[in-house]
Parts: sequence; C-alpha cells; structure tokens
Amino acid sequence: MEYFELWEALTKSLARNLQAPLSQNVSNLTFVYAYIIAMVISNKRQLRLSFLCLIACLIVSNSVIYDNINGWQLHVFYSIIYLFVVPLLDKLKVMLALFVMALFNGLMAWDAYNYETTSTWLYCNYEFITTCIHAAIICTNVEWRICIIKLNNSIDNIRCIIARASCILHN
Repeated sequence: MEYFELWEALTKSLARNLQAPLSQNVSNLTFVYAYIIAMVISNKRQLRLSFLCLIACLIVSNSVIYDNINGWQLHVFYSIIYLFVVPLLDKLKVMLALFVMALFNGLMAWDAYNYETTSTWLYCNYEFITTCIHAAIICTNVEWRICIIKLNNSIDNIRCIIARASCILHN
C-alpha cells in the first residue's frame, strides 16, 4: 500500500512539473545559466556553494517534498538550505548575500503563514526580489578586477592583431 501511495505522489509531482508555467522554468534556467557563466569567469569555492544552494532549492521545488508541505514550510526549508552554507564561506560579503537570501525566505515563510489566502506585496514580487538577490550573490562572488584585466588584455590582443594585419596590408 505504501509503495502505491509513493508511486501516486511521484506521478502527480511529475505531472505538475510538466505543467509548470514556462516563465518559471525559464527563470530557473536563467539562474542556472547565470551561475554557470559566473563560474566560468571566476571558479571559486564560494560560488560553487552558492550554486549548490540554488540547485538544492530547485530539487526541492521539483520533488515530492513540494507536494507534501505548505508554502511557509517550503520557504523555511529554503531558508535552512541557505543558512546551512553561510558558515562554510570565507568572504563576508558573500556570507551577507546568502544570509539576505535566507532572511528573505524566512520573511516569505512568515508572510505565507500569516497571509495564506492573501496576495501580498512580497508574494506578488517574489520572482523579482529573488532575481535581485541572486544577482547580488553572483556579483559578490565574482572578482570584477580580474574580469576587467582579462577583458582589457583581450581587447589589447585584438587591437595588436588588427594593427599587424593593417601593416601587412599596407606593405
């Protein structure tokens, strides 16, 4: 009997994920791509841990757990995921960014618990706020000075190639 219930829950979860709005899947993929691009630019341990937090939240939101818990419990779970990683980080600004994400999910849990049937400002702007916080997490992880130096060197190399090619064409 338990296996039948588990199988039923799994199929319902799969059906729900297949019917998920396209905008939600696109935003999740956008987050994943943004983290991957940031890891190509700056492959740091802190960035990989931040990415693992995102992946853990996406796994939870696409699993059987999502179907069996309330909205406020889901946000508490997200908050715990981010709080678990905060002590493992080295840089203070990355710690603060992940703590802000955990704090925001805690605030969303409070909002979902107290205003379960009401569409509040936090609920309506959830995607925008999480996008801003993920952008802040990525920005705090990437060392922009190194990126600017690499970009400057690339532009200098292209300029030298063009200058040499023009000298050859003029001769």
